[in-house]
Amino acid sequence: MAELLGRQLGAAVIESKLLDVSRCVVVPMPMPWQRRIYRGIDHALAIAGATAVELRAPLLRVLAAANGTPQVGLSQTDRLRRGGRGIRLRRRPGGWDLRDLQIVLVDDVRTTGASMQRAARVLRRSRPAGVIAAVLAVSDDRARRDRIAAGGNSQPRPGLAGRVPSPSDALV
Repeated sequence: MAELLGRQLGAAVIESKLLDVSRCVVVPMPMPWQRRIYRGIDHALAIAGATAVELRAPLLRVLAAANGTPQVGLSQTDRLRRGGRGIRLRRRPGGWDLRDLQIVLVDDVRTTGASMQRAARVLRRSRPAGVIAAVLAVSDDRARRDRIAAGGNSQPRPGLAGRVPSPSDALV
């Protein structure tokens, strides 16, 4: 599924015309190595790999994440408070030359967006031409879930979570 969805995500990025694919690189959101071992897969890396194939762009594992409490165990407030702390550039002899490149930052699901915003801030220190966030899905906000549980309108309001975003919705 990661390959199929990643290629579709890449096609959506191309269709958006938000970047010059000849000057782009694909960067997956990082997962701590301990969690990758526990799960047996790095979802964002698998999706980003297929996205890179579709874009005919290099896949660079530029970011690293410190181990910590899994986001699934945190409330929305705690996720926002945490704000993607622990995301940093991976160490590499000579550093990373991202200057003037367009970065497609790939993740599977965006919940609050705090981690993705932190990752984009870290990447911007390398002076890329731009950072575009590409995600497969956006989690529902609490207000929508509460409306559904109360038997109310389940339709998301325009501009809010609850639908699969187009790449232009996910600009960071």
